[in-house]
Amino acid sequence: MTRDVVVVGGGPAGASTAAFLARLGRNVLVCEAARFPREKICGEFLPPSVAPRLERLGALRDVEALAPRRPIGMAVVAPGGARVLGRFGAEAGPGYALRRPDLDAVLLRAARRGSPMSRRIPAVVTSSPCGRAQGRP
Repeated sequence: MTRDVVVVGGGPAGASTAAFLARLGRNVLVCEAARFPREKICGEFLPPSVAPRLERLGALRDVEALAPRRPIGMAVVAPGGARVLGRFGAEAGPGYALRRPDLDAVLLRAARRGSPMSRRIPAVVTSSPCGRAQGRP
């Protein structure tokens, strides 16, 4: 089958990219080597600035339905114990803290559903190579 775009990686960046491209009418295949759901410690915090992007993806309601914790800032602690604390501005609102497998699931659902995307991303290829890609002149 011919695809307009092959997205390598089904994590937050890949799933979001696939969803945006599919909304633009592109025929997209997502290739991911890992099996989902997967536990990862990275990507469990989203800053407040991500909310408009989640809304454009059609994923904000799904994220909020997970009842994530809503941090108002962050702390960075160095190995020696030095700390830097930062708060988001009042106008920014809180961020989102949720499990990475939950975030992955929400974003992959957004990539698969919705008009005109419902049939444009039939599946995520897992644990197998995507085969050969041949460019068009």
